[in-house]
Amino acid sequence: MRYDDASYLTRWQRGEGFPSIHDNLYALADKHLRGTPHRSFCDLCCSTALLGQRFLEGYPGSRVCGIEGLASSVDQARAVGVAYPILNRMVTPATLSEVALWWQTHRVDVLLARRCLPEIFAADRSWGPRFVASAVLSGVKVFVVQGRVPTSRATHPIPDIDAEIAVLGPGLRLVEKAGQCAVLVPVT
Repeated sequence: MRYDDASYLTRWQRGEGFPSIHDNLYALADKHLRGTPHRSFCDLCCSTALLGQRFLEGYPGSRVCGIEGLASSVDQARAVGVAYPILNRMVTPATLSEVALWWQTHRVDVLLARRCLPEIFAADRSWGPRFVASAVLSGVKVFVVQGRVPTSRATHPIPDIDAEIAVLGPGLRLVEKAGQCAVLVPVT
């Protein structure tokens, strides 16, 4: 199934839970965030927004916002009742100041990035450190990232979690990596 398969939304609407494709990222984030003051999440490249909805429901009293470049995905999320604001923008060097303002406005302290960094940085991997600096200046204190499924035939220039971490640059410190998921924090 594709990451944006409509059946995920249908099952969630029927009260049948969240897609298992989010389990590893959620479990690692929860391990590091449960009991901490971090309570404002941004689901980067949120697609139909179920990962962010899972954090909203799993962390009562939290705030969640999303960013998604495809209007059709944003429309699907809104149609099924996803309960948080979504900025419909592609994340690029040209939109970074608008994205940073979104993070500031929503007081984001945790950035969730599930399998989206390769798309954001595919055309130009050099601006990863600028992206991180902008997020940190906007208040982001924790980055939770899930990379692509590794394959021996990978042709993408950012094929796995290690490459994603490298693209983000030296401004982040790895706290834990579990499979293709990682928790990172700014270097202080």
